[in-house]
Amino acid sequence: MPLAIRHSPMKNNLRHMTAKLPQTSELQKPSKKTRRTRSQPLSVRASLPAHLARRRRPPAKPWNWPPVLVALTAFSSGISLLAGGAWVSVQFMMNPNAFAGLNAQLLEPTESAPVASQPIESLTAIRAQLQQEGVQPAPTIPLKVPGTGANTPTDLLMRIMVETAPPKSLICQSPCQQLSELRVYQPVPVAEAKDAKNRQTEQFVRLVSQVSLEGPAESFVIAPLVQSKSNRQGSNRPQALTALEGFRGEPPATKGVWLNLTGYRREGEATIAYGQVFHYNPERTNLSFMAQWTSTAGKLPAWQEVTGDGNPELVVDQSNGIEPKFVVYQLQSRNFLPNPIQLEEISLKEPVFDKSEPAGLSYNQALQFARIGLWSPALKQMEAVKQRRIQSKEEWPEAAQSQLDVIQLHAQIAQAQADTAEADPAQKAYSALLDGRWEEALKIFEADLDNANSIAITLKADKGRLWKRVEGAMKINPETAVRGWGALILAAQQGKPQALAWLKQQTVPVGGSQDASGVQSAEMLLERLEVALSESTLINHPSQIVGSATPTFEVNGADWLKPKQDTALQLSKGQVWYQVQVAGFHDGQRWLRGLFSNLQLPRIEPGRRLWRILGLNLNSQIQVAAWMPDGTQKTAMATVKAVSFNNGTLQLLAAGEPIPGATPADNLGAGGTVPRPVAFTADKFRWLEPASITMTELNQQQSSWVTTILTNLWRELQAAGSLPGGSVPSSEEMLLESGNWQVQSIDLNGNQVPDAVLTLRPDLYANWNQSGASVAGSDLSSRPRTLIFDDAGKLLYSEFTSGAGQSLTGFADLEDGGPVALVVDGANGYSLKRWVTEKSRFE
Repeated sequence: MPLAIRHSPMKNNLRHMTAKLPQTSELQKPSKKTRRTRSQPLSVRASLPAHLARRRRPPAKPWNWPPVLVALTAFSSGISLLAGGAWVSVQFMMNPNAFAGLNAQLLEPTESAPVASQPIESLTAIRAQLQQEGVQPAPTIPLKVPGTGANTPTDLLMRIMVETAPPKSLICQSPCQQLSELRVYQPVPVAEAKDAKNRQTEQFVRLVSQVSLEGPAESFVIAPLVQSKSNRQGSNRPQALTALEGFRGEPPATKGVWLNLTGYRREGEATIAYGQVFHYNPERTNLSFMAQWTSTAGKLPAWQEVTGDGNPELVVDQSNGIEPKFVVYQLQSRNFLPNPIQLEEISLKEPVFDKSEPAGLSYNQALQFARIGLWSPALKQMEAVKQRRIQSKEEWPEAAQSQLDVIQLHAQIAQAQADTAEADPAQKAYSALLDGRWEEALKIFEADLDNANSIAITLKADKGRLWKRVEGAMKINPETAVRGWGALILAAQQGKPQALAWLKQQTVPVGGSQDASGVQSAEMLLERLEVALSESTLINHPSQIVGSATPTFEVNGADWLKPKQDTALQLSKGQVWYQVQVAGFHDGQRWLRGLFSNLQLPRIEPGRRLWRILGLNLNSQIQVAAWMPDGTQKTAMATVKAVSFNNGTLQLLAAGEPIPGATPADNLGAGGTVPRPVAFTADKFRWLEPASITMTELNQQQSSWVTTILTNLWRELQAAGSLPGGSVPSSEEMLLESGNWQVQSIDLNGNQVPDAVLTLRPDLYANWNQSGASVAGSDLSSRPRTLIFDDAGKLLYSEFTSGAGQSLTGFADLEDGGPVALVVDGANGYSLKRWVTEKSRFE
């Protein structure tokens, strides 16, 4: 293989080292060490002893040369210079490339040098030579400059590939080949290849530039992840470059060609793209390293206009999820003829103004906001600084404007992220928090407990992104909203005591006192968070409710709690209000019966909590059943709109259709001879209608059971004063008057054997009073009374004595696996009663 004219080893080392550096302009600045070296003679002279420093050298004696000798010397020097110039001219005419190596020595050591002294070779021979050396040349790519004509000669790029055993993290096709070198060849006319064979079929080229490649260090590639969440720092091991890919967007017009060398690796669940950017200047055959980049978003760099100066910037996307992060490189000129351009990062770490300058403090605070990802506060403050300087007719440098443009780019993306998350309030609030829009996030948090609950879960899962911003903002501008969010994050992750302790530790302004209103506001936020988190412990269940219903015509909205307090209490056309006093409800685990004195409600949105406890969030429909004066039952559907809780009494306000056929004259809900209307959840409350049989028919089947029932019934009526005292008649005598009585058969005590239910009107048992004596409860207009006997004839329930004042309305299957419940209308409304075996009674 033909040899190129190389630099000295030191110059080659410098060239390869600087190919890895992101900014070549840094090498043009003299180091502090260099400046000290240049001033060293002064320091050495100052350190001499005093007696030596004062001693002076005697003046040198002038040489006394003869004039003839001086003239001969001058004449000889002139002849030598003329002869040397003639010789150089002849050499250039004979071999134009004879002094090309001198050009290489005069170039900056950070750039690839032209190697024009290379002989002309065919591409076939070059590829064969490289393959013999164990490397694989990729097909050449024309380095066509945009805007040049179709017939313009173009140089050729050859990528030298090396097959490697890739690490597991590297994404690479098998067999994996990585880029080890870039070469640029210049096509030459066939006529110049005098000694070449097959001149008519081969393409002949001359090597004009080459660069050895080494990918960016692992620590650089994963740096954005390290800053956000990863604990790995990475090593200095170079990461393989595996491909040559394009950019997104149109590159700037530079009379050259932009090259993007790329690689991809896995880091956890993320795919990271990384690479290096080179620029080739065909006029000087110079291939220069411009920048290295890494994208945790897995995207190629994009050329897009950020600063508005007419040239696009190179933008690298390092965003992590919904957190925007972009590195922006700006095209700058430099004093280097072979490739007079460079890419410089627009840094937010290097302030343009000192803090002591006008508006310098606010400007530096804006940069601090930007560095911790609070883009909107940074943009707002930076724009205010710019406006103040313009109004005071002070300079606003281009460097400061470029920083402002980069901040604006991030703020716009952050706002767009929040807008796209509009359907999810928690995501919208999280995006606002990442961007430093504290008040906007608070509005979402306080708008609804559903929002607060989902935001609380998000805060609990945060791995430090938000806390980093809170800490930074507290140092710059500890406003009330920032303190509030700091307390919320700590409460969600470590508990309310830690949050309260942190609030008390916050720095008090000099000469001021703790902001009492701010602390109180934060404490209210903590209470809301506590209520929201406690909702996750509630069992989500559909409503199962029973109670007494009363039609009502006047409703005061202030007396009722609604799931959302801004909801108006209004009736639709044709609807009426029902006020329901709850007798019992199922909380998802068991039935609870009033009074509900153990029911604890929070101060914040108690109506919402009741809504969840009652299961109305899943089913707010309720059915109202009323008994007409003629004994028929009518039903209507209604929807619960509000609730009320006072001293253990739980009430519902429902809007629904009126009871069919009911009129105000029916006086529904007033009690009397017919039961009051009952309200219940239709699909979770099943009315049961037991089978009926006459006493005579039952006696034919189970005579001993009937005898015991009638005997105990007689004694119960005597005890209630409904029959006079004396001996109990025989069963035959009692059957003469009770043979037509209806007996309902249903298992009420859970022993799987039917019990007997008797509902007696006063006129039915009045005939048993043969003496005609006046007895208690003999008013024939009074309501019917019910008695229940077990399968042995024992009295279980009586509305004559122990249950006086109650009225059994019906039987209900509560569909929870327990015994059948009695629906009993009492002085305080309806209640549910079930048989308790341990106490041998209905409760």
